[in-house]
Amino acid sequence: MTTLNARNLTLNEVRHFFNFQEKFNNTDKFSTLLMLEPLSEIEQQELVIIRFLKLFVSYKTHLVSISIKLIERDLREHDETQ
Repeated sequence: MTTLNARNLTLNEVRHFFNFQEKFNNTDKFSTLLMLEPLSEIEQQELVIIRFLKLFVSYKTHLVSISIKLIERDLREHDETQ
């Protein structure tokens, strides 16, 4: 009986020792698992709403960032005049 150190085995050695063989004739079965069904009209509308909301949140975040920078600038200017 052969004792193997699993830490040092390569994938090719595992295939050789266990007589594993790759099979490529069932690719159609695998590719069908990856196929998606078309979106319904409602799902498409939901995606449009989600995209809009993400854009809105991004825009709002940007506006808040600009507002904070302007407030900080105004505070610095006010401190300098005091």
